Amino acid sequence: MYRRDLRETDRDRLPADMAIAEEIVQVVPEPGGERLAYACAREDRLDLWLATNGEDRRLTSEGIAALRYGRTDSRWFGWAPDGESLAYASAEGELWRVGTESGEKHRLTRHEATEAEPRWSPDGDRLACVTDYWSPTGLAALEADGSGLACLRADEYHYSDPRWADRETLYAVRSRHRDLFDYEAEIARIDVTGDCEVLFAESGVRAYAPRPRPESEGVAFVHDASGFDALYLADPQLSEQASGEGSNDGIEQLYATDGTEVGAPAWDSSGERLAVTTTREGSVGIDVVGRDGESRELPTDPGRRHAPAWHDGAVVCVESTPRRPAWVVERGADAATDADTSANADVEAAGTGRTLAGTVPVGFEERLREPEARTYEAPDGREVHAMGPTDASRSASPKGWSPNSTPRANATNSSATRASPRVHPLGDRPRRLHAGRGPVREVPPGRSRRRVEPTPPRARLTDREPRGVLVGRPTRTERRSTGPIGRKWAHIGRCFLPDTLLFT
Repeated sequence: MYRRDLRETDRDRLPADMAIAEEIVQVVPEPGGERLAYACAREDRLDLWLATNGEDRRLTSEGIAALRYGRTDSRWFGWAPDGESLAYASAEGELWRVGTESGEKHRLTRHEATEAEPRWSPDGDRLACVTDYWSPTGLAALEADGSGLACLRADEYHYSDPRWADRETLYAVRSRHRDLFDYEAEIARIDVTGDCEVLFAESGVRAYAPRPRPESEGVAFVHDASGFDALYLADPQLSEQASGEGSNDGIEQLYATDGTEVGAPAWDSSGERLAVTTTREGSVGIDVVGRDGESRELPTDPGRRHAPAWHDGAVVCVESTPRRPAWVVERGADAATDADTSANADVEAAGTGRTLAGTVPVGFEERLREPEARTYEAPDGREVHAMGPTDASRSASPKGWSPNSTPRANATNSSATRASPRVHPLGDRPRRLHAGRGPVREVPPGRSRRRVEPTPPRARLTDREPRGVLVGRPTRTERRSTGPIGRKWAHIGRCFLPDTLLFT
């Protein structure tokens, strides 16, 4: 028996359909293999899936923790080097291991603290993770069977994104408890005894995404000292070869472009190329950067790409468009780096744009508006890039659309929404503005918090020292957001439903 309210028959069900649509959040290829592990959101829950030769199999059914990829590209699950199991963080903040063939699960941590970002050592004997057991977001290591949890770092710093260089050493991002990560962060080298050496740190500079170079002592990472996120390489050999001024202790700039934010670097198995995300003019693409600094942009359509990784000689990534939820796609990397035009065509035909995981939703492209890139001028003269609906899509909007209202910036794909625009000045002091699928609000430092049930993670909307205006309509609401490594907090206060975000 079914019941339907006839009063709802003329209303577009697009928001409800989008809320339950399948969407890929993260993807990690099997090292040296053909399989893909990915986190898939279905009906507001994330689970771990395995793609093998076109067949998809779900490995978990009780939810996992996995944040949507951004430029930092933190991994919340990972393959064992032998490919026989995957380690992941559950929605409750526990570490688990699941067999890729048997599907058998084994709980690795058993205490009240929260763990996240498990990373296998190269020999597969240990895991590194971020933990709250000793201090907020400290760093720990444990045996592959879950025994021997040992503290590596528990001090005045938050640690994140651990990456093994070898079986004795790993790199991580750290920022002081009293600082905002978006304002200042360092790259640190930590050994299994807990000794720590700072690889890169500058006042007011955010460094992140350390990626050890295969078969080398070098490590690639990103920092924003130039005003835009750029790619750098730190290598002891550079220190030995450098002489005179400008050596900067063996740190070399690999890739930087004015007006472009570079992020999420990923080495290929040879250590000669990196795939990186490039954010420019409202679109996120992927470039392949050689060790010599030469770069080529992979051929893509307009949209957003995240989490590039190397898989069987090509680059795979999570890709989405304003009219389709995210899916896993393969891009022919050799087509972007080979100088031979005919060879480019062959590789592109074989690999570019091939869908590896994720289903195509029905009816979204016909019901979602096509956005266009827009440019605003900030008070200091700088350009601010944004995406908004085209004039044609406005005229084709559903009944009830007001031409004088502006679509909400954090829901540009939803049906048209009436709003009474108001201007909210941000001022000059640093702010923290966050949003999930809903209102935007400032989170004051020191605001009391309480535990709540798991909810979708928040997304950072502002960069360092934001200045400008937030145009929207005020409301009183409760926002739930996810803390640094999966802890759930509730924030209650004055909020804004944004119509337009103007940040510099």
